[in-house]
Amino acid sequence: MLNLYKLEIFNTVAMEGNFSRAAERLLLTQPAVSQHMRDLEEILGTELFVRGPRGVRLTAAGETLLDYTRCILRLLSEAENAVANLQGLQNGQILIGSTPGASVYLLPVWIQAFHQRFPDLTILLRTDVTPSLAAELKAGRIDLAFVEGEIDVEPPMKALVLRDIPLYLSLIHI
Repeated sequence: MLNLYKLEIFNTVAMEGNFSRAAERLLLTQPAVSQHMRDLEEILGTELFVRGPRGVRLTAAGETLLDYTRCILRLLSEAENAVANLQGLQNGQILIGSTPGASVYLLPVWIQAFHQRFPDLTILLRTDVTPSLAAELKAGRIDLAFVEGEIDVEPPMKALVLRDIPLYLSLIHI
């Protein structure tokens, strides 16, 4: 059966391309890293590395395992972050950015519902224009932004349309 600890070692060996450098990085001995990799290869019934005088490179099976290993490690990290973030919602503060229209017409009801669910969480609101809020979000100075209109979003930011709202314009001529 696969072991998460061995997969973490495998990932480090694959990144370093060398058992000795991986051992240094993991604070293990080189023989211990080698033994873990032999155990992993035995469990899977295939060689994961082509060993050479200048280090190791992955076999096709090793490449496949590396893809899955990185997905597993990413999911593990996401799970840890999700639980930590949930714990963080029990108290503390969240800084929200909003364009003027959204802050007046949409957020009061949403903030009230959020506050009922997380009464010990302080909500701070900053009102600004969309480009400034996008920059603040990218820089990590706000936690969340509510904006009107379209916005170019680059990873790791994500955009979600919460509500389509018709826009009415009045022309007054004097």
